Amino acid sequence: MYKILIAVLLCLVLLCGCASTSQPEVADEELASISSKLDKICELLSENPGAVVDTDSDNVTIDDSDVNIDDVDQPVDTDTDSDSGSSSNSSDSSSTTKSPSANKMPTTTKEIVEYYSKSANQVKVDKPGFTCTDIPAVGEIKCDGLQSLVNSIKSAAMKTVKPTTIEAKKGQDHTKFSVVGETWGSKLDPNFVKKATCTKSGNFYNIHIELKDEKLSELPLNHDDCQTGKGISILTGKQMNEALSNIPILKVTRFASHFTGCYIDAKINISTGKMVETTNCMNVIADIEANSILSGQVPFSIKKVYKINY
Repeated sequence: MYKILIAVLLCLVLLCGCASTSQPEVADEELASISSKLDKICELLSENPGAVVDTDSDNVTIDDSDVNIDDVDQPVDTDTDSDSGSSSNSSDSSSTTKSPSANKMPTTTKEIVEYYSKSANQVKVDKPGFTCTDIPAVGEIKCDGLQSLVNSIKSAAMKTVKPTTIEAKKGQDHTKFSVVGETWGSKLDPNFVKKATCTKSGNFYNIHIELKDEKLSELPLNHDDCQTGKGISILTGKQMNEALSNIPILKVTRFASHFTGCYIDAKINISTGKMVETTNCMNVIADIEANSILSGQVPFSIKKVYKINY
């Protein structure tokens, strides 16, 4: 998903050579040319996620001689279903209650977060195997002076954005389990939780955790450089820098993230304390500046749905 977002930014930068805020309407032939380039860029990036895109000539080409970047996480929707049952809001996060045992239902925010984090971290240690489906979505992109063209570009780009599924076998590397790229599954701070609920269904606890909003002036370099990244996978500065290193023409000078409506769902076996399912949803509104001539606002999200093979 991130590579598609970058492709959209790239096309907007190219567009700035033939349009300005004083000339919001672009000729049909120019739009057709840009849309054609976008289709080619998205196709090439999809097939070669680590390759360098060359747009200097009329023909968009790609240099895949040094493909060394893994697929970055993908983006999603904000549907959150609240469970009935034991619940708590952030006001009880300072509770001194000890962490519940595997078969005692957690009730306070502190207990629920600790119970979830312990189970998530154990997945990284046990490496039981999992599948993960990334479900991406992009909202209405706002771009100064080029709104109608941006809408056309987004429409073309979204044709390439589809849910993707990855799999890790038992014992294999589990760094793509949430939190992606880290050796740990959760460092979530109970004080950063807006609401937490735990309900019992048969031999399972269903946990729902809503995170507080967080505004950042720039992308955090690593996940644990911000509160949201301590609980769910986000786009980090490190990932952005790696992706942009393969698109030399594009220079992102600002990427300020406003995380809002992020949440976690998890299903944990009561008898064993092992997590069998979890969904992490990152929703972000990004204020972006590129090449010192383009600025815009891009709302997007990634819903990561994990099935764990315990």
